[in-house]
Order: sequence, then C-alpha cells, then structure tokens
Amino acid sequence: MVFKYSTNIKKLREELSKDRIHEKLMEVKKSKGHIVVYSGFETQTTITDPLTNNTYPQRRIYIHSSQLESDKKATLHRNIATCEEKLKKIQENALSNKYAKEEMFRSAIEKAISSSKLVGLVDVCVSKTTETIKKAKTRGRPGKNTQYVENIITKYQLNFVWNEKEIEQRESECGYFVLVTNKKSKNLSMQEALQTYKKQCKVETVFTRLKGPLQVIPIRLELPGRIESIMYMLTSCVQIMTLIDRTAEKTLSSKNKKLYGLFPKNRGVEKPKAEFMLDALRMLSLEFVQFGEETKLKVGRLNDMQNELLELMGADKQLYSKEYCADRLMEAEKLNPDNFNVLLNNQILLD
Repeated sequence: MVFKYSTNIKKLREELSKDRIHEKLMEVKKSKGHIVVYSGFETQTTITDPLTNNTYPQRRIYIHSSQLESDKKATLHRNIATCEEKLKKIQENALSNKYAKEEMFRSAIEKAISSSKLVGLVDVCVSKTTETIKKAKTRGRPGKNTQYVENIITKYQLNFVWNEKEIEQRESECGYFVLVTNKKSKNLSMQEALQTYKKQCKVETVFTRLKGPLQVIPIRLELPGRIESIMYMLTSCVQIMTLIDRTAEKTLSSKNKKLYGLFPKNRGVEKPKAEFMLDALRMLSLEFVQFGEETKLKVGRLNDMQNELLELMGADKQLYSKEYCADRLMEAEKLNPDNFNVLLNNQILLD
C-alpha cells in the first residue's frame, strides 16, 4: 500500500537539513511542452499501535517534483503580493480611525497573514500615538462662553518587513511531498512507489463517476442479490466510460489534434471525458410520428460534431442510420408483428 502523507513544515525541514547526497533521480517526463523531473530520497521509521504497542516498519519517501516546485513558488509569491496589499489596506484604515481598539487592529493583521498562509514570513511592528482634540459641547459658532470637551484619539501605525531568509528557506522546501508504504525497498522501489501513487487517481475517478452521473446513492434496495446486480451494471458503465475516454484520447493523439465544440468558447480539449461526449449525443431521438392514419418513423440527424464524437468513441455511425433502425424493428416485429408491420413499409424518414 502506498499513500500520501501530510507532513508539517517542521518535520520536512528536519529531513531536508540532513545529508541529502543520496537523493536519486527517479523519472524524467515531458508534460505540456516542458520537462518534469522527479527525484527523491527515503527514510526508515516505525509506527506503534496504541492498543497493542506493537511496532511496524515504515518507509517515508520524500519526492521532489520540478513542476510542483514551480507551481508552489508561484503560489508563494502570489500570496506574498496579496498579503502586502492587505496590510497596506489595513494601514489606510488605521489612518482613517476605523479601528477603535488595538485588539481589532492586531486581529486584522493576524487574519491577513494567516489567510495568506505566511505565518513566520513577515515581521510586523505596531506602534500607536495619541492626539487630544477639543470639541465644543454645543452646536453653532463658538463664542467666549463656549465649553469644550477634550477627546483623546489613538492612531495606530503598522510597519512590516519580509523575512527574506525564511522566504528562501520556504522556497527550498517547495516541490516536496511524502509517500508512505510498508513494503520493503527490494519489493517496491521509489520509482515504483511513485507510479503506484499516480495510478490511485484513477480509482478516485471511478468513485466520482459512481457518485456523479451514475448516481449510485441512494440505493433503495434491500435484497443483497439486487444490490449486487445494480452495482455490477454501474461498474460496467464505468468501465465503458473509461474505454470511451481512452479511445478518444488515443484517436486525438494519433491525429495530433484537439476536439472543439464540446465546451463553451470553442475551447479545444485533448482528453475529452465520456460524460461530456455522451451528453452531446443525448438529444438524438427515435420518434414515431402520426400523419393522419399513417405512422412514420423519425430518426435524428447527426451534426458534424456528433459524427466526430462517434468516430472518437470508436462507435459505428450506422447505429444512427435509418437502415439500422429498420433492422432492429424487424427483429422486434417477430415478437409483436401487428404493431410493427405498418412502420416497416419503407416509411422511415430522416429528420
């Protein structure tokens, strides 16, 4: 079993501070026109069962991805820019006396830093000054007998400096994630562990389809046999959708092209999903139309995109032809000829 482990920055920093000369190159691949490099190292640890106090060996594989490093660094600097804007806005509000108490001022600062996930990366200094302002007790033009009240106004000042050393340290930690397994290195190498982890997303895709378009829940059945039957049909549907995905992707890849017209703004896709392709075909219909005493069959006409979808899915376009529909109705005629004889007298029309 291989799963991703959520380690904190402190633990990751401890491991990265150790001797890393044994970090190995694991994989180099090309993705979206650029090179992605995977490297990593591993450590041996143990876990203890709190109920039995038994200990079990565990491998922690620290993997570094160049693409993940680039994305994380971009996110870090984007958060820094956003946080800086928030702090400047807080200072503007402070000059306008929008914070009645110091606690409110400090709370706004902490919220701006924590929401940007930059705790420890910025040093903040808060200072305050007081100013006494006289204000007349009554309205109108002040005169000799006008009485005044002294109001003390507190103004807060915010100064912040970015901790460049800590930012550099955080940048050096970008791109790492940890995989944990109980298999020994001779049975599962680091590269094999990485490939196994990458395949787990396919399982999540199955769950997403079962919970989404196939609506596996709620199951309003009680007998185990019926539940097994419906689950068999649903998992078969997932396999068919997966086959459609692979066939469409393979066809587009062989032709070095994208599919257009499936999404708004004519956005092209290289890996179209089965649920979207099937949705584009759902408006096709087979209808019986009554013209007085005459009944005719109406078959939907395929547009250009639907023809292309059938080709990508590996489906035969003849399935949507009037000849194919006539053949299927001929088979049905054997079961109930009286209802179908009138429909099969060369009266099949195209929409």
